Amino acid sequence: MISGTIYKADGTTPITEGFVQAENTATGVVISAPIESNGTYSIGVDDGTYQIKAAASGHTKTALSSNVTLSGTTDATGKNISLTTDATKAASATTESLSASVG
Repeated sequence: MISGTIYKADGTTPITEGFVQAENTATGVVISAPIESNGTYSIGVDDGTYQIKAAASGHTKTALSSNVTLSGTTDATGKNISLTTDATKAASATTESLSASVG
């Protein structure tokens, strides 16, 4: 099991929705899991070495700084990621003027 918390770029505010991927570096098999509403995730994986990436709306897909290796019954906890803000994916507001028309 690999688990941790996904944060916004500030490193303290948890992401409330998105997904996490664990890619086995030897086989290329990818396992995905949702980010929970409190920012946490957990992915059940077999023994091996994994690259962990997370993504959420308004952020680029961001990888954990180092791969995670599991062997035996050991879990890898505290594998936290701070996502990088992507201004091109951020929600934006548009303001327009409306005028009434007489029918």
